[in-house]
Amino acid sequence: MSAGRAPLRTERHAQEGGVERILRLTHRCNQRCGFCFVPADGWKADPAAVEAELDRLAPELGADGVLTLSGGEPLVYPGLAGLLASARRRGISRFVLQTNGVGLDRPGLAERLIALGVVGFDVSFHSHLPRVYDRLTGTRGQHARAMSALSRLFACGAQVSAVVVITSLNYRSLPGWAGFLGRLAKGARPAPRLGFTMLNGAGLARAPELGVDLAAVEPYLRRAAARAAREGLIVPRSSGECDLPPCLAESPAEFASEDDLPQGLVRYADDVRGGMGGAGRAKRTACRRCPHDAKCLGVPAEYARMFGLGALHAA
Repeated sequence: MSAGRAPLRTERHAQEGGVERILRLTHRCNQRCGFCFVPADGWKADPAAVEAELDRLAPELGADGVLTLSGGEPLVYPGLAGLLASARRRGISRFVLQTNGVGLDRPGLAERLIALGVVGFDVSFHSHLPRVYDRLTGTRGQHARAMSALSRLFACGAQVSAVVVITSLNYRSLPGWAGFLGRLAKGARPAPRLGFTMLNGAGLARAPELGVDLAAVEPYLRRAAARAAREGLIVPRSSGECDLPPCLAESPAEFASEDDLPQGLVRYADDVRGGMGGAGRAKRTACRRCPHDAKCLGVPAEYARMFGLGALHAA
């Protein structure tokens, strides 16, 4: 562990069904997404600190709990497979990997990770169009590798969630993105999940040109969800801070979280572009009348200041 750095601690994020535990192994990444909130400082967790954190987590998680491994890009963390094996020796046996997938095209790697207990892969895949993918990820030539990795995961029978961060560059192609993944995953079991997410506050601050008014996104989002249903893909309920407000969906009741979400950082207002004080999230005052109000986190304060709250409408 670097001098002066606080001890490694697992992040806890509210989500549908409870709390997600995220162990961030590194800030290193093989992509350079302009909107990413993770510092590009090259940090990686000291192996001894990881072992200590696994010791602390083992009694809490046990054999049934799930530990999410993230970064940066966890596939570039040295000794990832060894870390999984070490966690299993402590009784932690189920993992989710948050990854861009590049690297999983290597023969045998996905299968090895699944054998070590990775039960789910949350794969960031921000466009099916190579030029847009390159622009958003700051790479060249990785699109084909990401497609190959997704195909391998589908063939392995892994639970895959393909996640897109909606930006000014890709929102119009969301229906095509859903159709592309439907074709790529044809016949896959279990059925892949599609995660439609928005830029968080840090992402909007870093790349404001990629922000987009959700009122413009809504018709493309609804067409994408309908396309996903026709392809046999699953669009899960909103449950976290980067998920879209359920009122953007054709049937909000189908996409609102089943559980109440913490509302402590939400401010209700009709015009917040002049400032929001210390509030981190925003909703319209009319949102209080929405039957899904307690199951929705609204939008980040940074989004509200840029675009207002006109896209939110009580269901």
